Amino acid sequence: MKQPLSRREFFKAGAALTLGAAAASLAAGCASFGRRAPQKAALPRRRLGRTNFQAGVVGIGGAGFLTDWSDEEAVAALLQEAVALGFNYFDTAPNYNNGLSEQRLGLIMGAPNRSELFLAGKIEDRSYDGALRQVEGSLRRLRTDYMDVVQFHQFPLDERENNEEALVRLAAPGGALRALERLRDEKVVRHIGITCHPRLDFGVTAIERFDLDLVLLWVNPTTDGRWAEERMIPAAQKKDMGIVAMKSFGGADYPVKLPGGGHPARLIGDGPGHASQDALLRYSLSRPIALSCPAIRNRDELLSNLAVAQRFTPMTDAEQAALIEQVNAAPPA
Repeated sequence: MKQPLSRREFFKAGAALTLGAAAASLAAGCASFGRRAPQKAALPRRRLGRTNFQAGVVGIGGAGFLTDWSDEEAVAALLQEAVALGFNYFDTAPNYNNGLSEQRLGLIMGAPNRSELFLAGKIEDRSYDGALRQVEGSLRRLRTDYMDVVQFHQFPLDERENNEEALVRLAAPGGALRALERLRDEKVVRHIGITCHPRLDFGVTAIERFDLDLVLLWVNPTTDGRWAEERMIPAAQKKDMGIVAMKSFGGADYPVKLPGGGHPARLIGDGPGHASQDALLRYSLSRPIALSCPAIRNRDELLSNLAVAQRFTPMTDAEQAALIEQVNAAPPA
C-alpha cells in the first residue's frame, strides 16, 4: 500500500499541477529568463538578520503593479527585469486583491533561480488549522512548494488583540504559531516572522517572546514611524531578526482613488507634511534595517528606487532632524 504524501510532498505536487495547468506559457518564459546570462547585480545587498540571506536593500511590495495591472505578460516582464537588476525580496499576502498579488508573483517562482529569491508571505488566521489552509492556498497561487518566510499579518490587528490572551492563543496547541513551526520542520516554510503596526505594545512582546526570524514594521519620519523604530527595532536587534521596513513613503490613505490604483506614497510631495521619494527612502535605509519594501506602480518607480539605493549614503543627524520636522509640520494631504 502506498504511504500517504507528506504535507511538503502534497504542496509540491499541487504546485506542479497548478503551474502546468494554469500558466504553462508564462512559466516557460520565466524559466527561460532564469537561465539567461544574468546582468550585473545593480542593487546593493545587506544581511537579512539571522536568516543570513543577502537581500537587496529595496524589495518589491505586494501591491501596486502586481495587483493593479491587467496585462499579466507586462507584470511578468517587469518582475523579470527587477530580478535581473538585483531585486530579490518579494512581499505578498493572500488578502492583497483576493490573492492576485500571490498569483502574479507565481509567474517567476517557477524559474530555475528560485533559490536566489526571498519570498515573504503572510497569514491572517490565528488558528492552527486555519493557518495550514492559508499557507496551502498561498503556495498554490504562488506555484511553489515553499515560502522563505510566513509572517503573522499585522499582529496585534488592533486594540482587541493587543493583550496577553491573544499571545497565549497564538502559541497554544491550537494556535497558528504551532502550525508554522510544524511547516518549518517540514521545510514548507523556511522562517517565521511577524508584521507590526505602531502603538500596539504586544507586537513588541511577541517579538521578545517568540522564536521569530523576521519582522516587517513601519519606518518613516512620522510620529508613528518613529514609535516603531524606538520600540520595535531594538527588540528585534537583540534577537538578530531580519528587519524589513514598510510604509517608507507613508502608505496609503484609504479609500484611494487614483489612476492605476492606490498610491502607497502619501508622504511624497512638496511642502509641509511631505518630502521627496529620495529623502524618504534614504531615511529608511539610514536606520538599522536590512531593506525597505515599498510597493511600486510602474517601471519608473522601480528604477527610481534602484537609483536611490545605488547612490545611498547615510543621513546625518542634522538631515534626519530636518526631515522629521518637515514631515511632521502638517498632516499630509
